[in-house]
This record gives sequence, C-alpha cells and structure tokens, in this order.
Amino acid sequence: MKGQQYVMAGVAKFREAAFFVETTERAGGRRTVRHDYPFRDAPFFEDLGRAVRTIPVEGHVVGPDYAAARDSLIAALEAPGPGRLDHPWYGPRTVVCTSFRVREASAEAGIVRFSMEFEESEPTPLPMITPAALEAVSASTETFVNCLNLRAARWAPKDYRYPTLLDSSIAAVKAASAALTAAMSPVVKGIQAAAAFKAATNLLISSVDSLVRKPLDVLGSAIAVVDSLTDIPPLPGVRAWLRAFGFSPGVRPPATTPARVQEGDLFDLIGWLFRALFAAQAALAAAQAADAGAFDSYDAAVATRDGVCDAVEALLDDADDDSFAALEQVRADLVRAVPGEASDLPRLVRYQPPITLPSLVLAQRLYGDATMEADLVARNGVNRPGFVPGGIPLEVLSRAS
Repeated sequence: MKGQQYVMAGVAKFREAAFFVETTERAGGRRTVRHDYPFRDAPFFEDLGRAVRTIPVEGHVVGPDYAAARDSLIAALEAPGPGRLDHPWYGPRTVVCTSFRVREASAEAGIVRFSMEFEESEPTPLPMITPAALEAVSASTETFVNCLNLRAARWAPKDYRYPTLLDSSIAAVKAASAALTAAMSPVVKGIQAAAAFKAATNLLISSVDSLVRKPLDVLGSAIAVVDSLTDIPPLPGVRAWLRAFGFSPGVRPPATTPARVQEGDLFDLIGWLFRALFAAQAALAAAQAADAGAFDSYDAAVATRDGVCDAVEALLDDADDDSFAALEQVRADLVRAVPGEASDLPRLVRYQPPITLPSLVLAQRLYGDATMEADLVARNGVNRPGFVPGGIPLEVLSRAS
C-alpha cells in the first residue's frame, strides 16, 4: 500500500522531531582561492581547507497525528543554534538548518513533505578563558606600580650640596600625605585600621628628610601607607582616591641654575609618582565597586569610570615609555570592567509627575516598590517628601514603570 511505502522509508530525527527520509544528498569539496598568472595555462589554487558539507534532505511526516509532527519539525528547524541530526544513512551529525520548505497537497491528505538544507557545524565551542574584569584591572594596576618603582629607581642619586634644594620635594611629599589623610580619614573604618593608617603616614612624614634624596624610598613608604588602608568601601574609596589625586604639590622651583633644574626635576617626579599611585588605587577601587554591585545606575558607573580615566589620561604626558604602556592597559581594563560587559544596571531617565504626590506614593507608582522612596528623595533632593510637586522633572531609574 502507499502508506506502507512511507513507513518503510528511513527514519531520521532533528533535535527531538522525527520524520521519514525519502531521498538525500551530500555535497562538499575544498575552499580555494584561484590565482591566475600571465602566460600560464593552468591557474594555481590556494587551499584554505575543507568546504562546508551540506546535506539536502527530502522527507515527510505522515499519520493521523501528522499536524502535530509537522509543527514539531518546523519548530526544531527554526530553533536557534546547531542541533543534532540523526540520519538513517549518515549517522549522527551536528548541523544547522539553513533553509527548508513545506509542501501540503489535498491529493495527499495526511502527508506533509519537507525539503530541508542542512550544513555541518562544529559543536558549540568552549568559551575563551579570559581573566575576570576585576582580576584584569588588579593585574594591570600591579604592573603599573612596578613601572613606577622602575622609574623611581632610575633616578640617579644627586649630590645636593645645599639642603634647601630638597625643600620643595619635601613639601610635595607632605602635601601628598596631607591630601591622602584628609581624603581617607572619613572612609577608614575601625580603630585598628585608622591606627595603622596613621602610623604609616607618620612614619613617612617623620623620615621624609632622609627619604627624599631617593624617590624609590619615598615611593616605597607611600606604597606602605596605601597597603595600610584595608577594608575601604570601594565606591567611597574611588571618590577618596580621586580627591587625593587632585592634591597640589606646591610651587615648582624656578629653573634658574643647573642645581635648581635638578631640584625642579625631583619635585616633578615626586608629585607625579604620588598622583600615579593614587590613580592606580582609584582604578582598582572602581573595578571592585562594579564587581560588588555598588553602583545604583549605569550612568553612575560610567561617570565614576570616566572620572578615573580622566585621572589616568592626565598622567600620560609625563609618563615614561614603560609607564605609558602600563597606563594605557589600566585604562583599557577599567573600561571593560566598569560598568561591566554584562551589566544590567538601570539607566537614569527624566520623569515629570503630572500632579503633586507624596514621595511614598510616587515611588510605588514608578517602581511598584515603596522602599524606593529613599532613593527617589535623595536622588532629587526633595525637601518635603509629603509633597513632591507636579510638573517638575525628576531623575528616576529606568526600571520605573
């Protein structure tokens, strides 16, 4: 019988959808580039590897439940990504369906014919193993700090016959220490942490007269001060490091004599090393903030990142070759880390309430969450939460409905 002819056809399956195979083909070959040369009859073919194997298949579904089988096969053919084709003659293959056609005819009730085109595909490749964003920033900032040490070590010891020639550099160290103390004191948590920070800072200040002749020793003491700062909240830490970065080392000595030129060079180097160290810590803290989910919006994360990038860029003009390359890497890693490639942080948008409402009601209407009232009030500086005036634009998060 005619129906038995279809049942006897080879049974195939794509994903989990079964169908009968009537005819099939295979096509392949090599991928080549043909090169034609003057006065040569035969061209030269550059082999680029095996061509994609294609498998055209003519098949059908049949039976009392043919409609369900048809819909199941169509869904499998239209599903994204490669799938497994179990072919009665070619065995299992990982393939992608590049096209198909469906034919139904009234003369063949209960039968749906398919013309399908498959191409072989590699199994889903394993993801590339790349450092996590925070780890990348941590590594690049560490490399940059190593470059700072190298630059400081290259400063040849100078014979300062007049102690006053060191005064400007001593003042620069003290200014940097004072700026760091002022910026970090509000964010240092705990008595022990505050004591360790104070002790390291006092040691730097008390020994600055002997350290300043060798910038490497100054930098080592500065790094010890930085290392004493533990358990700093990352987001307040970024702001604190950037405030410290903006310190003024004082007035640069005039280059009136060769000795004064050396004094100015040392003054510039000391100030640059401190700013560079602070910028590196700001970059690391920004990446830590993104990793910890400390940003409440995409806009806040980008603004923080851009502030750190501005600090990094300000250092480039006076960087040596090694430091320049390391700074560029810090900036690149920071851009990838903050807010993060997979970030789903809400954006800031403008919303204008049509009428005056209590902030609690407004938060419930916007977010479906009355607990967001505090964010709404703080973000917009609302003085009277019970009467948020209508007609005045507010800054709200994009998750607002």
